[in-house]
Amino acid sequence: MNGTNTRLAVLLALSAMALVACGGSESPVGPGFAGDAAAFSALDKGGPEATAGDGVCDGSCDGDGTCDGTGPNGPGNGNGNGPGDGTCDGDGSCDGTCTVTSPDGLEAILVEALQEEYLAQWTYRRVLADLGDVAPFSYIAESEARHVDALLRLFARRTWAAPDSVWTLDNVATFPTLAAACAGGVAVEIEDGALYERFLSRDDLPQDVVNVFTNLQAVSLNNHLPAFQGCQ
Repeated sequence: MNGTNTRLAVLLALSAMALVACGGSESPVGPGFAGDAAAFSALDKGGPEATAGDGVCDGSCDGDGTCDGTGPNGPGNGNGNGPGDGTCDGDGSCDGTCTVTSPDGLEAILVEALQEEYLAQWTYRRVLADLGDVAPFSYIAESEARHVDALLRLFARRTWAAPDSVWTLDNVATFPTLAAACAGGVAVEIEDGALYERFLSRDDLPQDVVNVFTNLQAVSLNNHLPAFQGCQ
């Protein structure tokens, strides 16, 4: 048994009660995942819970790190759509940049989260490669690609180089049957939820990271986990 299979075996033991539902839960598993769409619809702005702009170019940053609204200090009242440093030009527009501070270890946190999402994505792709285009893996694998994209944006905002996936079709767990694959999916989503719970217990994460992590955790536990619990 390789390291990945050992890891999943432990997780399967922890999720034994959840797996009881694999035989007959009525959890929705159809395509669309409305919850996914809602969670990701505003990620470009730091997530749906991002701090709203106050309409004043006073140096405060919105959830996406930009200053918007009007500049009251100049003679003009034009919309200030650029990043702000607390000063307003004569036409009401913002200049300068908002500095986003990063707590110690943030890059390592993002790397760990990214590799966890890569693991889920490639595990589900392996199921599709072995068992064919089976639900719910066919659409959850696509959702996991969106999880990865959301995390890559956090790297891009900070001009950090995101690492490539350490996971491929060749080094993730394999499952002989759909039932076993669904049990593996339950274990992976429980692990995802626990990972983000650990990170979100910190009180020093930037708001955009909190928003993305909160959304990804909600999709894993509220959408993907019930789908795997309900698959046959």
